[in-house]
Amino acid sequence: MSLNGTSVVKSGGTLRFEDSDNTHSTSIVAGNQTSNINYTLPAAEPISSNRFLKATGTSPSFTMEWSNPGSEVVYEVTSPAAIGGSGDLTISASGTMLRLSTSGAGPSYDINGLSSSGVASGRVVVLVNVGTISLKLKHQSSATPANRIILPGGGDIVIGPDGTATLVYDGTSQRWRLISSN
Repeated sequence: MSLNGTSVVKSGGTLRFEDSDNTHSTSIVAGNQTSNINYTLPAAEPISSNRFLKATGTSPSFTMEWSNPGSEVVYEVTSPAAIGGSGDLTISASGTMLRLSTSGAGPSYDINGLSSSGVASGRVVVLVNVGTISLKLKHQSSATPANRIILPGGGDIVIGPDGTATLVYDGTSQRWRLISSN
């Protein structure tokens, strides 16, 4: 089949590309949109493997370009409510830097784990103590196994005022792992 000009798939149809023996396919389906969206594909192939398509522009027209995953680190800063006592932190779906403040007058507050619901393997979270009281990351202490934090040497880590800790989620072991702290 050869198409020229603009072709339209109507009524929620599917544009499907089949492999050479017609046993597998890749499909493109439009979502339930409230307006038109235009994507302009790159004019060239990616310069190396492990690239992804990134959209630039503003709605409704976007230009897609090849990008390197290592160059696209974007931090979304969130400030959850002040913490106190002991327990698991609930993290947002997209927040990567959590500004944590403490409430009360305790010598430190314990973080037993981080919520892992919907967290993909490789997710990185930076905890920043903006409070005046130390925070303590507890080794393997959460009641929910997938929320637990594995710390080097099996000991707890203290995050003092203005200190940070960087964690990555290991989907294989279903645990958070400490990358660095200060």
